Amino acid sequence: AAAAAGASVRACTGATMGTDDFYEGQARCDGAVCEYDDAAKLAFLRRCHDEHNVVNIEMEATAFAAFCCRVGVPAAVVCCTLLDRLAGDQVTSTPAQLASYVDNAIALACEFMRHELVERHGWQPDVPLMSPNKQY
Repeated sequence: AAAAAGASVRACTGATMGTDDFYEGQARCDGAVCEYDDAAKLAFLRRCHDEHNVVNIEMEATAFAAFCCRVGVPAAVVCCTLLDRLAGDQVTSTPAQLASYVDNAIALACEFMRHELVERHGWQPDVPLMSPNKQY
């Protein structure tokens, strides 16, 4: 939340539910296979939100985080919620809006890293992190 404020990005905190697919796993009714109706979908999504504070659903971050953990690489995941699933399933964002979501995610991640370096590790912003003349 502090990183979002520092990056001037609207954000909320909550749980992300990881699934194994885009349609059934995310309670969508517009896939090739669907064994429930809109009422059951909405009841499931409301329960996820109300009982478990789920504010985002995604399907890639679990594998990414597990891989990074396995090889010992620190990592973070920044998710962007494209739509309110309680209001519908279709993404209607314009290309410009989608691009702004990417920009916001990058700004949020950069602000989080800056905050961690300054607050936890004492980095001073006027000291470069990398030397422009050094080969890495």
